[in-house]
Amino acid sequence: MRIGMRLLMGYFLIVAIAAWFVLSIFVQEIKPGVRRATEGTLIDTATLLAELAREDLLSADPQHGRLAQAFQTLHRQPINANIAGINKVRNEYHVYMTDAQGKVVFDSADSALGQDYSRWNDVWLTLRGQYG
Repeated sequence: MRIGMRLLMGYFLIVAIAAWFVLSIFVQEIKPGVRRATEGTLIDTATLLAELAREDLLSADPQHGRLAQAFQTLHRQPINANIAGINKVRNEYHVYMTDAQGKVVFDSADSALGQDYSRWNDVWLTLRGQYG
């Protein structure tokens, strides 16, 4: 193999290794920040929804309470937004609430009411005071 070809291959090998290190460091730095931001927003939203749903849960009929009415209104409202080239035409926000045993007592999509979610990781951890 000629010396020029060896130098070229060596150069590309060094560039590939450097790119791998940069990408690896980038992912290690960015991933926790994105996770913190996402989890923070989820906790804020869950806390707000819990406060809004408090009276609905105390009335023992959350499927017909204020929160359920708000979700019905939200699902009826048309959405037409262009987000970075993606056209959003409907609401995709799905919320469910469980009782202390993990049984679904409210589902914004009306698809899981009464189901046992106690083994779902987020519900399981929340019921043990470790999450949410």
